[in-house]
Amino acid sequence: MSSFYDLASLVMIPSGKKAGKVYSQKPLTTDGQLDFTRASTATRIGPDGKIEKTRTNLYTQSNNFSHSDWSPKAGTFTSGVADPNGGTNAWSWTATNTDPFLYQAKTLSGLHCLSIYIKGVGSSIGKDFQVRTGAALKDFTLTANWQRVEHFGNLTSSTNIGFEYGNPAATNDVVHIYAAQLEPGLVATDYIDTTTAAVSVGSVDNMPRLNYTPGSATSCPSLLLEPQRTNVITYSEDFSQSYWTKSNTSIVINNAISPDGSMNASKLIENSNNSEHICFNAQSGSSKTFSFFAKSAGNQYVAISYDGGGNFNFFDIKNGILGNLADANRTSKIEHYGNGWYRCSMYNGHSTFGATIWMSKDGTNTTYQGDGTSGIYIYGAQMEAASYPSSYIPTFGATVTRVADACSKASVSSLIGQTEGTLFVEIEEITKESGGYFLEISDNSNTNRILVQNGSGANTINLYAQSSAGTQVNTNPTDTFIGRVKIAIAYANNDFKVYANGLEVFSQASFDVPTCSKVSVGIRYNNTQHMGGEVNKTILFKTRLTNDQLAELTSIDS
Repeated sequence: MSSFYDLASLVMIPSGKKAGKVYSQKPLTTDGQLDFTRASTATRIGPDGKIEKTRTNLYTQSNNFSHSDWSPKAGTFTSGVADPNGGTNAWSWTATNTDPFLYQAKTLSGLHCLSIYIKGVGSSIGKDFQVRTGAALKDFTLTANWQRVEHFGNLTSSTNIGFEYGNPAATNDVVHIYAAQLEPGLVATDYIDTTTAAVSVGSVDNMPRLNYTPGSATSCPSLLLEPQRTNVITYSEDFSQSYWTKSNTSIVINNAISPDGSMNASKLIENSNNSEHICFNAQSGSSKTFSFFAKSAGNQYVAISYDGGGNFNFFDIKNGILGNLADANRTSKIEHYGNGWYRCSMYNGHSTFGATIWMSKDGTNTTYQGDGTSGIYIYGAQMEAASYPSSYIPTFGATVTRVADACSKASVSSLIGQTEGTLFVEIEEITKESGGYFLEISDNSNTNRILVQNGSGANTINLYAQSSAGTQVNTNPTDTFIGRVKIAIAYANNDFKVYANGLEVFSQASFDVPTCSKVSVGIRYNNTQHMGGEVNKTILFKTRLTNDQLAELTSIDS
């Protein structure tokens, strides 16, 4: 690959990023900084192989308890106390009455978790420390050691959210506190320090997603580019909500480590009845994909019905394979996410397709005699209007929309061959996004462009080129590609050649070279027809590589 690097004018192998930019390895100028947009948060698979969410500490002045943002409050606060990490950033909170309290007023809705580090001192040891999220509160016993306490609640309106201690306290009782956090979700995550504003980390607005292999801590990243999607399931992780109907089952939430690495997966437990054992939410409308993460807790199989019940596709969540498929035309998929977790999904056009999780003992029947203890772990339910499951969209009380990703660079005619050239793109797999673009060079219009996109046939590509003289190429080669695909398009006057995975797939002797100035990755020049997948490499050459070079560049082993 080093020789190709020397020949290339642009080399983008996803590794460097910041909000609004994807960095290229070549050139190391602003021309190599691809512009990126996505006007919403998103998830990705992090380098540890786990789902990485955007996390936000909604508290301001999260470790400055003397600040006026903490109001109302009662007691006195002194900084410079030894903290749990060996520093001196904790605070001493001294009671001046029998009911010391510390709050911030927030207008929030949905599931939120509140956490703080606490330590009892002297007379406060053994007394209660209360964590309050609206009307919900939880008592913890103060000890002489640091502990992080947390409690979540389903907020519905403006309320004071914070802490109390003593129950009752005595004047001059002392508690040490450190690092308060208020965040969406069911569990506390790693602390995020804030000052004058809430702080978010992860794939925030306009942050490119360098995506790794689920369940793997050794993979190289790719650039994840997806169209807009909405998860219409309003409680994707809290299956204890009445939103989810449990039939001959019970739920224990926060019972197992989920694919995001937190203790926020639920256990769905069958009762002892001879019946169906399910968890469901009624959904209406057709042409949707339902997905959820599942792990065996005694039961080997789960099922999704494509007609509201009676006809099922089964998933083997011990071996990570598809089971009995009553209708293979309903696109079903099972994906490994590490630590025994699998994402099960099915696309269905049926009008009564619902978000229902069936358990099964034998992978054939959904009615069986339960034992009262067996079940499955579940996490991350998603229903979206699409023919395939996109990246996970967490919800905590309302539907959530992830806006489309867009990656391109305009005004880079100096990097694009104007009389001859070569385009190369490596993608993780041919996507199911209809007409989704993998790579395009253009003049930012329909007049001049060369592109490769998802083909009309399953696992095929479509090639298109147009210049001011008219359409030059419009073909859908019959070659099919499963898994990773490397595609190179070479062009010159009266010469158009395409290689994929080491083989020539198309050749045309007549060709008028278009004049192009913009490169678009995973999307069309006008930010439509999104790819819906992962790009591993994008390379531009200002020369027409030889056929031998095209074969070598696109070889699966290269």
